[in-house]
Amino acid sequence: MKVDITLKQEEFDEIINSLVCNEDCYFNMCWDAHSNDINAFGNWLEMLFEDHVHDSGVRIDINLKVNDYGAHVHAELMMQYAQDAMRTDEPWLLWEGSLNGGDLWENLRLHPTWHQDIKYRRKPEMITIGKVSFPKPVDHELKDGQEYWVAGPNFFQGFWGGYNFEKEKLEYGIIHLTQEAAQQHRDALIKINKGEF
Repeated sequence: MKVDITLKQEEFDEIINSLVCNEDCYFNMCWDAHSNDINAFGNWLEMLFEDHVHDSGVRIDINLKVNDYGAHVHAELMMQYAQDAMRTDEPWLLWEGSLNGGDLWENLRLHPTWHQDIKYRRKPEMITIGKVSFPKPVDHELKDGQEYWVAGPNFFQGFWGGYNFEKEKLEYGIIHLTQEAAQQHRDALIKINKGEF
């Protein structure tokens, strides 16, 4: 069983302080709470839960994160959504959500709930040539280390480094932010080359 927990820094500190203050706490015997180590705390939680469910054979995998800034996990996307809301009274029509980590995206039917376990994104803009459509490629330089995919006969993954060959591919209009978009672009190019548009 996988459990994702996201805490604000002050919430994490409060938990640690309350456990440190309790001298009888089993926590103090298993882990140095004064170290304030988020990974060690997550490991301790896994051990604690597994001690209670060991007879059932359940494996607990806790992914514990501390958000240092206290910002909402979707804060940047909320700003983009607000920009869309300035242009249309139905901004959700421009957005998609994913309940499974981004493997499958579905159109939003209402305003997003901004739940931390749901991924959100703007729908990719599409380019249509005759009957063939594909996602619009990236038209700006990416952040250092940002993942990208190149559309072509053998589409491939890269991580932006600002190199000349990357800028050249950007200029050619063949860089996408997802594998799916690069594959759709490649498939569209094949159809166009075969005259199927």
